[in-house]
Amino acid sequence: MVSTNAAEIAPEVPIGDLETLRLLASGRRHAIVSALMPQAMTAKELAAHLGTVPTKLYYHLNILESAGIIRVAEERIVSGIVERSYRAAARAFVVDRSLLSANEADVADAQAVILDETAAEYRKQRRRPASATETVEPLIARSYLRCSPQKLQALQARLSELFADADDSDDGTGEAVCLTVAFFAVDQSDESP
Repeated sequence: MVSTNAAEIAPEVPIGDLETLRLLASGRRHAIVSALMPQAMTAKELAAHLGTVPTKLYYHLNILESAGIIRVAEERIVSGIVERSYRAAARAFVVDRSLLSANEADVADAQAVILDETAAEYRKQRRRPASATETVEPLIARSYLRCSPQKLQALQARLSELFADADDSDDGTGEAVCLTVAFFAVDQSDESP
């Protein structure tokens, strides 16, 4: 019988390989990890939370556990069957900077998966009828800025602080939203962006 303190969760865990980055880029797996950050859940509880059936989650749970992205928080016997509660390994997963300079083609593919998953999730949400309680109006924006290196560094720091301040994952309150940010230099030799 494994039983760990479900409240224990690392503040952040580095992602040091492309395979782990790809695992987290998947919309379904990202939703699973996000749901397991504020609290431990069984596959049945997680399925109810995500609006699916447990059988569709077991494959993903096994992959995420093997990669160290989630962990078993507790095991108990229920009607003769071992029931596991899972918890995210950390509140944030941070891509190791050395990985970003490793193999540019692989990193670009992983980053493209993140953008593709965001687009797919956005299309899915736009097709469903809006609920009377829905409070989030979608915002899709694309901007080009010219900033000094110091201002760029400050902007990145402010964005990170803003995201951390806005996140209520610890207490499980608030509405779940998808936030994808792409922050990169563009080729200045082009006439227009």
